[in-house]
Amino acid sequence: MEMSEGEYEELLGGSPWKSADACDVWITRDHRVIAITAMADSHLMNTIRFLRRNQIKYQMAELSRMGRYIANAPDGAADACESEAFGIMKLDGDEYLMHRFQCFRSMMAEVHRRGLTL
Repeated sequence: MEMSEGEYEELLGGSPWKSADACDVWITRDHRVIAITAMADSHLMNTIRFLRRNQIKYQMAELSRMGRYIANAPDGAADACESEAFGIMKLDGDEYLMHRFQCFRSMMAEVHRRGLTL
């Protein structure tokens, strides 16, 4: 699915999972806050699948934002941001999701605790 830069920004900046302060909650599409431990098995599994399906979009959006910052930042700040961007580029799949979304690690731990298989 092709997305514009603005759509990537919206995914990254306006996403409900990004706004969750604690790593033990998920904010649903209709803005309800639910504890990860209270999610039904199917909801938990579908949320993980959703994040995995969209992982590359989130990663590309983050790198795009960093690239725009690097282009206009002072040298020292640009170097630091560039170094961080290279680190993010090396992450793939679940590594990136755990880096970017605090709740993903909690979701994976809950899957393991319940003995579910992805």
